[in-house]
Amino acid sequence: MFNFNSKLAKWDTRNVKNMKGTFAWCRNFNQNLDKWTFKTLRIWRHMLAHCRRFNKNLSKWSIPDNTVTDQMLAGCDLLEPKNKPNIKKKGN
Repeated sequence: MFNFNSKLAKWDTRNVKNMKGTFAWCRNFNQNLDKWTFKTLRIWRHMLAHCRRFNKNLSKWSIPDNTVTDQMLAGCDLLEPKNKPNIKKKGN
């Protein structure tokens, strides 16, 4: 386990395909990611899992139904519902 807290707002994430576990278990992680855009991302699994203090706005993220999102936000205890991303489900 490690403490990651570098600036991320300007990362170019447009061509990322897999974010599996990227910030998992970074309990104090609370960086602003709302400017990130994804065109090819398909695997979101455990991306922010157990980032206990994370509560930044992800509501502008629209995640299509053909992606893997299981446990993406598991353990994000402070993440308010209004800040959660729009994860589309099959049939929506």
